[in-house]
Amino acid sequence: MNKDNSNSNVINLTNVGTDGASSSSTYVPTARDYQIFLGVERIRVPEIVYQPPMVGVEQMGLTEMITHTLARYTKEVQDEMSQNIYCTGGNVGFPGFQKRLENELMAIRPFQSVLRVQVARDDPMLDAWRGMSKWSSECNETFKKVSVTRQEY
Repeated sequence: MNKDNSNSNVINLTNVGTDGASSSSTYVPTARDYQIFLGVERIRVPEIVYQPPMVGVEQMGLTEMITHTLARYTKEVQDEMSQNIYCTGGNVGFPGFQKRLENELMAIRPFQSVLRVQVARDDPMLDAWRGMSKWSSECNETFKKVSVTRQEY
C-alpha cells in the first residue's frame, strides 16, 4: 500500500496475483474506514469486572471480592463496613456500575441488611491518587513511618 503524495486522502493499492501479474487501483477512504463497530464487546468488557473467568482469568470478581473481605469480620463490623463501600477508578464510569454492585451485594447480604455503595463523583480516575497525596502531605510523619523506601523494596 503506497500513499499518493499529491493527495493525502488517496491511497494507491498494488495487488500482485498468484501468476505474478500486478494491477493498481486508487482507493479514497471514507469515515467508515476509521470507525470501530462494537457489538457484544460493549457488554463483555464491563462484565469482566464482575466475572474475570469469562476471559480466562482465575480470580474473584468485584462482588465476590467484597463478600470475601466482609466475611473475615464479625457481623457487627460487616454491618458497619457494608454501609460504607466506596468505589473509585475508571471502572466506576461504566453505565449502571453503582446500581449493579448494589443489586448483587443485596442479593448476597443477610435479609434487611443496610448497604450503601458510593462511587467517586468528581474524577474517579485520579481520586485514589489525590486522596493519598492529600494524606501524605497532611500526615507527613505518619507517612514516613508507613512508607516503604526504595532501599527496603
